[in-house]
Amino acid sequence: MLEWKYKKLFFTILVVIIIAASAFIINAHNTTIDFNTQVKPILNQNCITCHGGVRRQGNFSLLFRSEALKKNQVR
Repeated sequence: MLEWKYKKLFFTILVVIIIAASAFIINAHNTTIDFNTQVKPILNQNCITCHGGVRRQGNFSLLFRSEALKKNQVR
């Protein structure tokens, strides 16, 4: 009788793990990154002070997309 309880518990835990892993994998593939809400705040907090507007350290600016993607000569 005790052996059946352990098998049932093991099976239940296995099913829960499989369901959780499946949900995680499905969610990971459907996740999209929104630039304005997820990326831009990080750039504004950490990078714009040195690489934006008038102050363009290293001749690199993140103020506009075209400036950020522009090829700069490395000295």
